Amino acid sequence: MVELSAEEKYEIVLSVGEECQVASELKNLIAKKPSFNLYDGFEPSGRMHIAQGVFKAMNVNKCTRAGGIFIFWVADWFALMNDKMGGDLDKIKTVGKYLIEVWKAAGMDMERVRFVWASDGITTHADTYWPKMLDICNDIFHLKADVCQLGVDQRKVNALAREYCDHAGIKLKPIILSHHMLYGLKQGQEKMSKSDPDSAIFMEDSCEDVARKINAAYCPMQEEKPAPSNLDFPTSDGVEAGAWRPDGQGCGTHIPPGWTPSQSSSALDDSDSMHLKKDLLKNPCLDYVENILFSKPDASFKAGATVYDTFAAVRAAALNGQMTEGELKAGLIDAINELLEPVRAHFAKEGEPKEVFELVKQYKKEVMVPPKGVKHLKALQETKPVWAVFASMPTLPYTSLGEMLTVLKQLKAGLAAEHAVVLWIADWSAIAHGCMNGDIKSIRASFTVLLASLQALAPEVMCNVKVMMQSEAILTNPSDYWISVINVGRHFDLNDIAESVDPSNEGAGKIIATLMHVADVMGCGASVVCHSPSAQPLHSVAVRYYEAVGVDCLPLPKLVCVPAVSTVLKEKTGGGFDADADYWLLDNPAADATRKMKRAFCEPGNVDFNAPLTLAAELAIELEGSLVVKRKPANGGDKEYTSVDALTADFTSEALHPGDLKASVGAKVVDVLTKIQGEFKQNKDAKKADADVKAFIKKMSKKK
Repeated sequence: MVELSAEEKYEIVLSVGEECQVASELKNLIAKKPSFNLYDGFEPSGRMHIAQGVFKAMNVNKCTRAGGIFIFWVADWFALMNDKMGGDLDKIKTVGKYLIEVWKAAGMDMERVRFVWASDGITTHADTYWPKMLDICNDIFHLKADVCQLGVDQRKVNALAREYCDHAGIKLKPIILSHHMLYGLKQGQEKMSKSDPDSAIFMEDSCEDVARKINAAYCPMQEEKPAPSNLDFPTSDGVEAGAWRPDGQGCGTHIPPGWTPSQSSSALDDSDSMHLKKDLLKNPCLDYVENILFSKPDASFKAGATVYDTFAAVRAAALNGQMTEGELKAGLIDAINELLEPVRAHFAKEGEPKEVFELVKQYKKEVMVPPKGVKHLKALQETKPVWAVFASMPTLPYTSLGEMLTVLKQLKAGLAAEHAVVLWIADWSAIAHGCMNGDIKSIRASFTVLLASLQALAPEVMCNVKVMMQSEAILTNPSDYWISVINVGRHFDLNDIAESVDPSNEGAGKIIATLMHVADVMGCGASVVCHSPSAQPLHSVAVRYYEAVGVDCLPLPKLVCVPAVSTVLKEKTGGGFDADADYWLLDNPAADATRKMKRAFCEPGNVDFNAPLTLAAELAIELEGSLVVKRKPANGGDKEYTSVDALTADFTSEALHPGDLKASVGAKVVDVLTKIQGEFKQNKDAKKADADVKAFIKKMSKKK
């Protein structure tokens, strides 16, 4: 094969697309990276029509001839997610194998083509794939794609990857090269439809099928009259068909052959149409001739007694009456059957391709139903019922003392019930929630601070608690875990999930995190899910899923509510983060504790909003058994409280003065924070987490 110049390679690759964003970037890529990666993805969901078969095969061959490596993302898990093949992953995989065999038979040069199965690629690289996926649309970046080579119908989805690059400061954006979408064979069909077998030629169609469909196809031989338009380009700028014109967003938009001045580049960019090229004929038969038959090198087309070497000649003959509709269709039938014959022969031979094809044909006759059984992670092997506590998301820069005390109460309740107690740390879900700006290092540091504080204050509790880091648990069997997440998503309606968790939430990440939470509950085999009132809607989704699908292999989780502990010291005023509004686990005992207690709201007789009273109950009476309030003899002398009820009663009646309460509780807070800081000094992980959280806060403050 003659070695091509960079310019020749660029022209070949460019010819594949009806639109390119951005042509200058494509030219630069090919000049500087002779072996570049192109990406396309497909769901194995049934039959392959001729556009996906022959047209795609020829486009791939053009790209690989120009030095590209074409990577197909075989999206088997995504087909499962979209309920294809009745949600049966084994059947989806079989269909995927069949489609690959079709491409081989259709003439796709496989030497520089790679097929990456999503289930394999994601599972093998689960530790890097999922954290990135929870933050962005990931497949393009995971496969290190330089060019996204998909259809025009996917152009806006692919544009999200370029938008993410702007957001993340990535200079080399993936180039979007969008190929033409063929018309359906019936009038008014902008694209082929797999659900309508007569809207397209399929790769396994018989000669009789091809003849019947083409003879019945819509085939106008005269153009429609164009509608008036005020979007004309100036005629003095020298723009010609096949040229490239920069648009207002800094991208290059292909002005394809057949372009007329009734289109603007901005209209092309914003269009939801499947076709960017002006076409007043919309004849699917001619569309097949142009994009199927003439997609092959050195192609020709015979209609009647005439052989045409270019599509332009075919179109002109059809429009001026030199070619009849019958001649066009007869020639097209012969040419398509010639293209499909190698595919038919490939599947007629004995061997694996034939066996796969027979299975696919059988699937067409079956009523698709999902396989029985529920796949899920098995993170624990416990004989006792599992009491699961889920640490709350780190939504603020610091973790409050109240959050830690809430978790501690929930853990102690599980131990009192003599269950196997699990503390689940959902670090990957926190990425999906956007916690700590999605920074996994800072997220894990925040959770480490929580765990170190629990260890410092209640070592006797923590020695009986199994701490499970979500990411580590998932990586023991990522395939089963993510299949369970997908199955939860298949079951629920999107709006139902959104409203159950947060009616005002518009973020996709929280939806994914909700599905993951159900998988987490299954993964730890929870018999009981202990929660604070605010988490009730989230946990109820898991219960609803169990009840709906019948998870017979796992106990229906019981929801147990433990009131949250609030250590909010004063009502928040103004926007932004107020460090003095609460006690934080990283507070300095000497500098922060006493100052905050002096300023804390503690109105005489008010027990509804009173952090000092709450801290007295939780840190002293619940944690150590009693609180001693130091008072002068004239004020009644010292008094020891061993009951929260007695403490509350005295404060309500004003027998206990706020000043005396705050002085005693302030000393207790100093003691608690000193213990926590002591744990940080002797625990290397905690010490590093302390530094990481503070570094994150410093970084965020600079951005403001």
